[in-house]
Amino acid sequence: MAGIIAGFWARVERSLFPHLEESLGPLTDKQKRLVAILELVRVEEFVTSSALQMRGRPAEDRQAPARAFVTKAVCNLATTRVLIDQLRSSIH
Repeated sequence: MAGIIAGFWARVERSLFPHLEESLGPLTDKQKRLVAILELVRVEEFVTSSALQMRGRPAEDRQAPARAFVTKAVCNLATTRVLIDQLRSSIH
């Protein structure tokens, strides 16, 4: 199991972080941890497919809230408002 995690981490560091840093600038350790967890968990894959959904919010509209839920847990944020405020304050 440790080998699988090490391989995953190496792939994230080698391909994903450089791409993000090219677009966004340097990432903090906390941001790198969040990105790695979101990449590992891939919560979008567990959101109901629109083919299986009969009514309600479209499945693609559920992906961002699902990622936000994981982000709140990883960053230990009490409310969605705190998450939104942090995102707004970090925009360049």
